[in-house]
Amino acid sequence: MLSRNVVLFCCFLFFICCAQAEPEILFNNNQPEKDFNIIEKNYVGIKRDIDASAYDSIFVQLENLNPRPLDLNLEIKDSDSKDYWSRVNYYFTASSGHSLVRIPLQLHVGDVSRPGRLINLKKIVSVILAKVNVSTSIQDLKIQKIYFDKDISIVPDGVYAFDFGAADTPVFPGFIGVTDQAQYSKKIGYGFENAKFWTPYLHAEDSLQPDSLYRDAVFIPQGVFKVDLPNEVYSVILNLDFSSGYWGEFPLFKKRKVFIQNKEVLNLTLSRDQAAARYFQFSQNDDSVDDDFFSKYYGSIFKEYKLSTVVSNGQLEIRFEGDNCAENPCFGMALTSLIIIPSKLKEKENTFLANLLKQRKKEFQQNFSFTFKSTLAVPPAEKTGVKWFKYPLMNDLPETHFPARFDSKPIELTLLRGQTSSASIAVVNFDSDARFTIKTEKKSSFAIKAWPVSRLITRLQPAGKSFTVAERYLSTDNSFLIKRNRNRRVWLEATAENLPPGTYSSLVTVSSAKSILKIPIHLKVLNWALPAVDFPVGPFNSTIQESWWFAGENNFREEKLLQQSFKMMNSVGLT
Repeated sequence: MLSRNVVLFCCFLFFICCAQAEPEILFNNNQPEKDFNIIEKNYVGIKRDIDASAYDSIFVQLENLNPRPLDLNLEIKDSDSKDYWSRVNYYFTASSGHSLVRIPLQLHVGDVSRPGRLINLKKIVSVILAKVNVSTSIQDLKIQKIYFDKDISIVPDGVYAFDFGAADTPVFPGFIGVTDQAQYSKKIGYGFENAKFWTPYLHAEDSLQPDSLYRDAVFIPQGVFKVDLPNEVYSVILNLDFSSGYWGEFPLFKKRKVFIQNKEVLNLTLSRDQAAARYFQFSQNDDSVDDDFFSKYYGSIFKEYKLSTVVSNGQLEIRFEGDNCAENPCFGMALTSLIIIPSKLKEKENTFLANLLKQRKKEFQQNFSFTFKSTLAVPPAEKTGVKWFKYPLMNDLPETHFPARFDSKPIELTLLRGQTSSASIAVVNFDSDARFTIKTEKKSSFAIKAWPVSRLITRLQPAGKSFTVAERYLSTDNSFLIKRNRNRRVWLEATAENLPPGTYSSLVTVSSAKSILKIPIHLKVLNWALPAVDFPVGPFNSTIQESWWFAGENNFREEKLLQQSFKMMNSVGLT
């Protein structure tokens, strides 16, 4: 149990540290003496000796005058930095307008694809902000302030909060950082005991996303974590989920148990089918520029366990049992965070957890940016009801793209006998959000197929910090949502396999509960025929391998995927 003297001593140390760690201002637009001494066409910065070891984060307060986000690189050099790979390169995006970006100082030199050593915070020699976009100017950026500072904790007094991870990854503000080297002792009052850890390679426990609390973990297939606590009833909130290994390994497991005070509280298993469902849980997603991506994706990935226990011997003991890591990779054996809330603070629990989620989301939004094309102007008279317009097949259709005028002339296609041709239209909904369906005319003299096109979140740069929403798949779901003032592409395919030369007509109907669109299609078939398509195509070695580790157990699934692939190729004439 933590003694009162220890608590008072810790509070005294905290007071002393806070008193000595006033913000270190590198640049302040309102203070002429705090100015850049490096000013070039593509970057600005400060070059001087800085000791930032007393701080947790560097803050950049700025205004992007450009209507589009501006990609930036924060370059930090220490006394040993000589080139790109020996300095920090932290890429982030400044949204249009005002923003305050917080960057934790647990930074590696190099970049995320090849991280090196930690930057030496005691011997920083320069901090530079450089633009990444070649077509934009650093002058579009109004930098108001750059400074080092301590993080402000949102953890209430009396709440015990632990952030598990590596020694070189950021710790969430107010949490206690715990690594696999933290062995239990009475002196510190918490730690592991009789624990086995799994670390397959350097940085394996750091997924780099979504925030500094849930981005990292320790992999503990077996062992105990102890915390000295006053005797009381406690809420115990455990996060055992993990987004991925450093190189994207999926965190699966076969069995996992958790015991609190020697009582089994969790008995988790994951079958082959459950593993497949978890792996592909987002494969049918249909994303929109209006989505809250943090909640939509990470709200599904991370499911905290809220448990209750009684401490009667002055110590909380949590024991973990899991897979044999020699047989199965243990990325699913993650321990990410632990929060312990005494019953006397029960009334503060929901507020604290809501604030924690808010802070995590804010950190995510600062680290990851979303870029969308602006809506084109539409005359007010045209902005009513549901409309459609033709759109080029090979051009990506932004969700907020509308033409200045809507043209309802028939879609015209010219084909040879035996040929298949495609066209696309965009359906625009100016009414309230609605679900639509597509129907093709059954009595048509030629075959028409129609699919709605789904959109998915897509990254714009290799570092994976800048994203957009782009069209990706023809959806097999005939029911699809179009939000108010948004569009959806419908992909059309016409086949003139056995038609004699001539002109033919058909209709494709797109309808909702309130609206109906009838899209005329005219097909002209010429008096020439194309030979049947017949050339071999398919996966190398006739296998489709999936990236998880149920060795030998997925053969049936891989064979099923292979046969489905061949069937689809045969349906379009490929053998």
